Amino acid sequence: AEYYNDTNYTESAISELETALSLDHSSAETWHELGLSETKLGLELEDVDILKKAKKHFTKAIDLKPLCPNLTFDFGLLVLEIGEREEDQKTLEEALFYLETTLKNQKDALLNYPQWLFAYGRILDLLGDCYDEENSYYKKALNAFQNVLLINPDYPKVHFHLGLCFSHLGEF
Repeated sequence: AEYYNDTNYTESAISELETALSLDHSSAETWHELGLSETKLGLELEDVDILKKAKKHFTKAIDLKPLCPNLTFDFGLLVLEIGEREEDQKTLEEALFYLETTLKNQKDALLNYPQWLFAYGRILDLLGDCYDEENSYYKKALNAFQNVLLINPDYPKVHFHLGLCFSHLGEF
């Protein structure tokens, strides 16, 4: 599905993962993969209902394997996507919780996982939009994006989001 970027393959993958889960409900990895596949499909089709279904499957995976940093990051990223699409402050705060938890529990995250820091910056910037009177979220987002630049100056979209964040701060 990723190679061909074809939703039919993604739907086939979802079907196969559901079959695997019918045989063994205790596999956190299978629940995680199902959530990832549904996230991919939901983003491609721009369907929040599919993203919410993926959230339920991620929750099941987290129940089975609560301390897996990749799982909590992927879940936080999914919640970020839902919160951004629905422009929902509570959902964004939930995403912030999961990404902060992931970053705190993974000591080498700042150097080895710039995508985690980038997602963290995106959430902070979006929360800055929710809290008009406070600009501390924007400042934290700027710091996160600048750290991503230090780790990887060619990181995709970091310059765009850094510029957006500066423009938000300029509005104050």
